[in-house]
Amino acid sequence: MDLDRLNQLLTPGVRAAALLVLLILILGRIPILKFLILPFSIFGVIVHELAHALATVLTGGQFKQLSVTYNPTTNEVEGSALSRGGDGCLIVNAGYVGTTLAGALLLIVAVSSISARLVLLVLGIGLLLVTAIFMRGAFGRISGVLIGLGLILISRQFPEVIAKGVLWIMAVTMFVDTALHLIHVPMDARNLQRRTGIDFGLWIVLWQILAVLIVLWALNRAYGVPLPWTLLGRGT
Repeated sequence: MDLDRLNQLLTPGVRAAALLVLLILILGRIPILKFLILPFSIFGVIVHELAHALATVLTGGQFKQLSVTYNPTTNEVEGSALSRGGDGCLIVNAGYVGTTLAGALLLIVAVSSISARLVLLVLGIGLLLVTAIFMRGAFGRISGVLIGLGLILISRQFPEVIAKGVLWIMAVTMFVDTALHLIHVPMDARNLQRRTGIDFGLWIVLWQILAVLIVLWALNRAYGVPLPWTLLGRGT
């Protein structure tokens, strides 16, 4: 293994990302503090449901509506999407894979020369449109409007460094929330088991593997972190 290349894993950006992951994990485990990252978790749930919606449309189906709710018993944000037609297996698979990929793209943008303020503006406007057209339920509508307006406000009133920081937190929250959800048995996995007859555990493992590969790709593109398999078989 090439130790010089391995040391690239400890760049300042990667250290900061690791600390942010740890902070989000801690906040997510303390109910009273979890509300600090709640808007980011809600945004991630909306992205998850929109990934289902996109897969529905791309496979010939029709997307109807989505909803986002807060479960006070589990202290978790939950979402659902209503659609008709399309390829059921691809639609269900799109949720966690799509969310992780969206987080990867946001992370790459956050450390690139692309204007983070412009990205936040587009995301804010897009979220307002999605909320107005597809969102059902008071919690989802209020959350969608407030988060959308918040993203637009940040894009217009705050400097680029703050905007990049917001994108960074959005990306990492998606990664962390996806990982935490896959530790348990998400409904998507049970739906796939009913559709295919393949045990839900195998689907969870597949999503975990894909999530790890996507995150590694994002770290490689964002920070130049070498992909693990490129370090094998090299001399010290």
